[in-house]
Amino acid sequence: LEFRRVLFRSQRLLQRDPSIRLSCWLQSMDEERQQEGDDPITDLPRTLADLGQYNVIIMIDPNPEEFDEAWIAALQQFCRNKAGGVLYMAGPHFTSEFITMNRLRGFLDLLPVKFGDAASIAASQVIAEANDAGGGMVLVSHNLDHPVMSFSADAAENLTRWNQMPGFTWNFPTESAKPMARVLLERGSQSGVEGNQPALVAGRFGAGSVLYFGFQGTWRWRKVGLQAQFFDRFWIQVIRYLVENRSLQGSR
Repeated sequence: LEFRRVLFRSQRLLQRDPSIRLSCWLQSMDEERQQEGDDPITDLPRTLADLGQYNVIIMIDPNPEEFDEAWIAALQQFCRNKAGGVLYMAGPHFTSEFITMNRLRGFLDLLPVKFGDAASIAASQVIAEANDAGGGMVLVSHNLDHPVMSFSADAAENLTRWNQMPGFTWNFPTESAKPMARVLLERGSQSGVEGNQPALVAGRFGAGSVLYFGFQGTWRWRKVGLQAQFFDRFWIQVIRYLVENRSLQGSR
């Protein structure tokens, strides 16, 4: 249910924005049904040339069965050499498998966070499930000026808006952020290697920008403001941040 809410809300929002063209690839879609989006596709883009037709790739708890070393290598080149943006949102269904499969290890190089081994991830998940109420969403105040987080030029007003946002009850365990990455949100459980677990992290891979979402539930933010204005604003800011370097390189 959580996954479908994230997918549905963000998909509808991006399709409404006249500046965005969206293609969707739902892995569980029946073969007889057409994929959704402004520009429906019939196959998952696999080569660098195919991926290069897009500015941003968004992955929401993807099933690893459909991906291999060649696809991961193409995604790395898309980000490193073509300044493409990549967003990865962890989820409770496939993330553990996705980040620990040997054939997909190259994907970890792209992400701005570090994970433990399979055993430590499993142990952390058990602890988190036993104490869902612990921690909650914590703002990293000195990074609220990041383009993804900035609702207002006034720092006090921006902080007020973020303090109104409902927190999350689930996050995927991470050890720490990588050097030079910017942690935007944390899970305040003090269970990471360096304290709180990074939950929303911005980083770079080559010429491209990368965002790691270690949680789901941004749909809860729709209740803040009028007609989900800050939920909408957040996701549009996410896309604009991820596409910025691509645009600066003259490939719009």
